[in-house]
Amino acid sequence: MVAFASTAVGMVLMLRREYQPCAALVRQQIDFCSEQGFVFWSAAHEILHGASRACLNRDPEGVVELKEGIQSWKKTGAALHIVLSGRSRALRWRCRLRRESSVERDRHVRKE
Repeated sequence: MVAFASTAVGMVLMLRREYQPCAALVRQQIDFCSEQGFVFWSAAHEILHGASRACLNRDPEGVVELKEGIQSWKKTGAALHIVLSGRSRALRWRCRLRRESSVERDRHVRKE
């Protein structure tokens, strides 16, 4: 439960642009999750730690850590958030189609 909660807190800190507290929190949690064998949550914290480093110091190593965290996340085989991102892509595609069809409809109206 601690691993899940600290991930949520880390995401909130990132959204609030509180990069230093985020980095400190998730650094502790990476160690804790690794000790406990929580590979999924360890990967989530690694992503947050890399992102916070990249935002805090414009640290290229933070981007590397972020990418490694994403790869670790994928290796867990977890499908969490994949459905959401897929739906997001589908939604954007549908919105684009609607926008394009409304532009086309407007062209036909102007011609008449």
